[in-house]
Amino acid sequence: MKMKYGANYGLKLSGLLLLYSFITVPACAQDGQEAKDKAFDGFYAGVEGGYQNIFGGALVGGRDLLAQDSKAIIGVLAGWRKQFGGGFVIGLESQWAWTDGQLNFTDPASSLTIDYDNNSQVGYGLTFGHVVGSQQKTLLYLYGYQTDRNFDVSIVGPAGTGTQRDRQGMIRYGIGFEHAVRDALHFRLNIGGVKVDFGDADTNIDVENKIDVTLGLVYQF
Repeated sequence: MKMKYGANYGLKLSGLLLLYSFITVPACAQDGQEAKDKAFDGFYAGVEGGYQNIFGGALVGGRDLLAQDSKAIIGVLAGWRKQFGGGFVIGLESQWAWTDGQLNFTDPASSLTIDYDNNSQVGYGLTFGHVVGSQQKTLLYLYGYQTDRNFDVSIVGPAGTGTQRDRQGMIRYGIGFEHAVRDALHFRLNIGGVKVDFGDADTNIDVENKIDVTLGLVYQF
């Protein structure tokens, strides 16, 4: 069994979450009365779907053999954010998604076939943006989510068959657009990429070269 973690960004992101709490908690006590007039303030939940950069790895002969594709995801999300008087918004968000995470690596020259099987992912992170427009119903923001996926790996090669367990961790980052279309119902779009660190591992491909695109509906409580 192999356990591999693609990026060690969790501690850094946790520190940002702690800093966030020190910034926003005092502010909540001061202008909680104004929350009713703000379109992006308080708890929210929603659903999203789209295509994301999914990749898995297997340790074979001292190399980390990666397979990658843009795959469909459908998920749910929940979070809390604070909209300040000047229009700036900062938030926390958690996510769970079903993934179409079946990948394959084949090397006919060495009679090697690897199947990677993943069907879910979890994530948490930060958003930071600003409300724009005359009606103050549109939010432009940046996001960064620590995301984790687990793969069951099956290997068939000259040395026989085997299985491994692969864990991929990464930062998903990018830009987002959210608009209040009717009362508390919001539409949103995220476009971004991934940042992953394999350390000193010898990998066969670059997995930071695909774009994530997701669409979602959010209900702002």
